[in-house]
Amino acid sequence: MTKVAIIIPIYNVETYLRACLDSVLSQTEPDWLCLMVDDGSTDSSASIAGEYARRDPRFRLMSMPCNSGQSAARNLALDHICGDQCRWISFIDSDDTVHPRYLETMLAQAAMTGADIAMTGVTSKKFTLRIGSTPVVATATDTIARGLYQTGGITPSVYGKLYKAHLFRDIRFLEGIIYEDLELMPRLWEKASTISSRDDRLYRYTRRPDSSINTFSDKRLDVLRVTDLITQRYSAHPSLRRAALDRSLSASFNIFLLLHRHGLGHTARADECWSRIRRLRRPSLMNPEVRIKNKIGIIASFLLGRSLFARLGFLM
Repeated sequence: MTKVAIIIPIYNVETYLRACLDSVLSQTEPDWLCLMVDDGSTDSSASIAGEYARRDPRFRLMSMPCNSGQSAARNLALDHICGDQCRWISFIDSDDTVHPRYLETMLAQAAMTGADIAMTGVTSKKFTLRIGSTPVVATATDTIARGLYQTGGITPSVYGKLYKAHLFRDIRFLEGIIYEDLELMPRLWEKASTISSRDDRLYRYTRRPDSSINTFSDKRLDVLRVTDLITQRYSAHPSLRRAALDRSLSASFNIFLLLHRHGLGHTARADECWSRIRRLRRPSLMNPEVRIKNKIGIIASFLLGRSLFARLGFLM
């Protein structure tokens, strides 16, 4: 049984892929299997991945029949390994890199705390590793709440984390959306008996101007659907429902302003976002757990009204 299975979905990342795979090769923990899933790349990405698979048998290249999205690529890898083939799973995006001691440190953290999920900080700059730092242990409820409130350094991204493989026995990514991590992470946190985190930054992500999250398309509205799903999920859990409603407010602020920046501020989509803001802002204003950034946005939306608020361009 392999200790860690690393899943890397790949799509048109020839500029970044070697650095990503080299960072996997540099791991001080040698017991890993890296499943690279090419999602119908039209550049040299698949060729580069094949080169690494020929060089080291721990790399395995899989291919999607056509471009189907990151969720489908990850699910294909999960279907392949879930069972008795590995003890832990980690995800790396193909344009990102990890610290040479990423796996070693995360495994030690999980062993020390008995956690089902071990998390580290992420950065777009330099890695940091604090030898001897003590991980923080939290319950699933607390972690979900902090993730939804976007506080305490808890991110809903699947990368930068190590998972017990059994957590994925009956969980897969929701396909066809671009906020799949946000939808998935609360479901994973729920299944974990213990979750540990540390403030090292052992995962480095790349800010790509052409990434789906940095460009505008109707797919960006997926976040409204996802936050509605999360709110429905926690409808019977008062504290998590409040957290989910605040995350839905954040999404509404973001999409409303994004639409205005792209000349779509007077469309039905913008009307829907403003209606959501008006519905959600008062409960969040009265909620002491809500971060200051959201409270400033709420007060500004009350005082300025729709047009001035949009022109002022608060970024939630």
